[in-house]
Amino acid sequence: MRLIALLTCLASPALATCPTAADLPAGVILVQNEPTFIRADFDLTARGLREVRLTRTPGAGNKVEARVADHVLTPALIDRVEGRSILTYDADVAALDDLDRAGEARLSALITSETEGDRRRDLLFIYRGAGQAEILNCTYDTWTVRELRASDSEITTFEHSYAPALRLVLASREVLVDGAERVLFDYTWIGTAADVAR
Repeated sequence: MRLIALLTCLASPALATCPTAADLPAGVILVQNEPTFIRADFDLTARGLREVRLTRTPGAGNKVEARVADHVLTPALIDRVEGRSILTYDADVAALDDLDRAGEARLSALITSETEGDRRRDLLFIYRGAGQAEILNCTYDTWTVRELRASDSEITTFEHSYAPALRLVLASREVLVDGAERVLFDYTWIGTAADVAR
């Protein structure tokens, strides 16, 4: 298995700091405890931003997924137990750094998958406003980013709470066709790898 094993112990919230993007080289950790336990470890590598995510679902066990990306919203590699997918974009994903000024960004990705073969995905990212998110005693300025994914004549819509100073997504949900929302994650703990090591 190519996935990286995770330790699931957490530092005391009292010991946690308020990480920024400057902490990414050494590691930043985000955690959601309920309703599903999710721990996402981020660090910067020579290949880009790496995320290793552990999801623990009662009755279903643990699932580990690894991603590498130039921008957290556009993974270039997704590694799951079922197989690996490589995403190649037709434009520079750095355009997402200016989404608040540009308003939107359009990308297309060729997805090469070990399990599903090759397919194309068209992406539209829309800036929907600024806000703030609080995690423990940390407050981050955020952008609300709507993402539309078109693949095989189907469009899937997501909304992300993206913290530019952290360069990470703090919460994400799927917006269903009937307007209902399904929360994918909403992190409630944040700290550095050093916090967890204490």
